[in-house]
Amino acid sequence: MFQSAVIHGEYEFTGHNSALGAVCYNRHQDTFVSVDDACLRLWRAQTGGQLRIVSLPARTTRFIQAITYIDARQIFVASALDGALRLYDPNLNELAALFTGRGTVLSLVFDGQHNRLLTGGVDGCTAWQIKPRPSGMPEGALNAHYEFTHLPKFFHGTAITHSSRNKPQPKSPNASLGRAGWVERLQLGPENTRLYAQTRHWIDVFNTVDGAHLERWDDLFSAEHGTLTAFVVQERAKYLVCGTSSGAIVVLSHHPITIVHVFKDHTQTITSLTEHAASRLVISSSLDGSVRLWDLEARRQAHRLNVGHSVHALQWLAPASSRATEVELAGRFCCQLRNTVKIYSIQSILKEHQPCQVPVCVLQRVVFQTALLTPALTAMDQQEEDWRDKIL
Repeated sequence: MFQSAVIHGEYEFTGHNSALGAVCYNRHQDTFVSVDDACLRLWRAQTGGQLRIVSLPARTTRFIQAITYIDARQIFVASALDGALRLYDPNLNELAALFTGRGTVLSLVFDGQHNRLLTGGVDGCTAWQIKPRPSGMPEGALNAHYEFTHLPKFFHGTAITHSSRNKPQPKSPNASLGRAGWVERLQLGPENTRLYAQTRHWIDVFNTVDGAHLERWDDLFSAEHGTLTAFVVQERAKYLVCGTSSGAIVVLSHHPITIVHVFKDHTQTITSLTEHAASRLVISSSLDGSVRLWDLEARRQAHRLNVGHSVHALQWLAPASSRATEVELAGRFCCQLRNTVKIYSIQSILKEHQPCQVPVCVLQRVVFQTALLTPALTAMDQQEEDWRDKIL
């Protein structure tokens, strides 16, 4: 197979002794936080880079299930097994704990455009509005109960269910969206206007402005592929790419939902799907120990990286600058293995040229009769007219 990318291994962190639960990156300080069932570790991608260990109490419900970094306040937000949100500063000093009264949160995303923390877990989705720091409060201080406001009825509305095999059906208006299903993964659209919430069987689409339920994508592929384990939405190309428990990657177009192609190169469960912004290639990770790049336009596998161990998650590492041009050129990503984090850097990507997708240009010669035409051009035009008369 022709390899279309050059990917170099940059660093490997092996400080954990048990299975990892989540990994988070702080682009401002170029640090990572990785968690297992016993502790949180703060480290940098360099030799001897471990900076701090925060141990969790034994026999506790404080085990961390997910963690994210909020740029606006420069704090880590971690979800515990008991449903609480625990807030840490960049050095992993615990600032506060917010008890949500809900089940375990499995996914966290921060909507910087609307200053909201969006959560998804075993009993659905909810949102938290983050207020600006009060005037007079010193740098680094946090009044969590004032600055974090729970929005229990943010997600609302009745949407149409779209299926790859059935006609659209209206969803029951009596269903409570806040507790509609076991949400395993949240993902914001490229422009932060849509939130995608994934369960094992469908994907709900919400408006991030007011929380309205726009639509549900259900019954996306046949049962032989198993359950839905990962997804990525290419909004420009109108593609929905689904990873499955069988290892198949199903590419669908939406509006209407139609299966376009199925990749069956992976042999075990797909754990992550994401998009490389510059090349528009889709990147997948799997428990079969490989990371692969996919060219959806050419319907082919563009690159395969053998990691050597089962990859449980993959995420992009945002560059230190937030300028759009540099974000699009981001080429670093990390792979979460069982108890190891590997960091890779994409040096270059070669995307195959597709002549069939180039617009056809029609060239036409137009002759203008002017007094400035040279005798040679006039003679050529006369010959063309004589030739046309003979044909006709």
